[in-house]
Amino acid sequence: MFEKTYQNHRTMRRASGIIILAKSTKKILLSERSRHLPQAGSWTGWGGWNKPGEDPYEGAMRELIEETAFNGIIIEQHTLSVYQSSNFNYHNFLLIVEDEFEPKTDWESARHGWYHFEDLPKPLHFGLKWLVAQDAHIISGLIQKI
Repeated sequence: MFEKTYQNHRTMRRASGIIILAKSTKKILLSERSRHLPQAGSWTGWGGWNKPGEDPYEGAMRELIEETAFNGIIIEQHTLSVYQSSNFNYHNFLLIVEDEFEPKTDWESARHGWYHFEDLPKPLHFGLKWLVAQDAHIISGLIQKI
């Protein structure tokens, strides 16, 4: 029993997620976590656990498609900061699409909305709050550029 617990503790767990920016409105699509998830009621992007051997971007795209039925055209894809702890990392990505779209959300999302970066809804999920603190200059620069 101890050996199995110790091995699990040492295994790196990987997850990844995406925020989406609409070029035409310069707004970001976020999801409010449903009551079925930890940190219910907080706002975040789209993401989840990566499958064994799955590339973080591929995992983030898989989660995005599963959770929103996204099938649009991606204009640009940007890699953002990676949150890391002793046995966990979370890869963050930003996609730029031409226009806002209406996602077909699943049970993980209570609701969703498009927001200006300087006026994000509250409370932010701790992961998105961390990402905004780390990469605000990158995200703001991309918004200004489009």
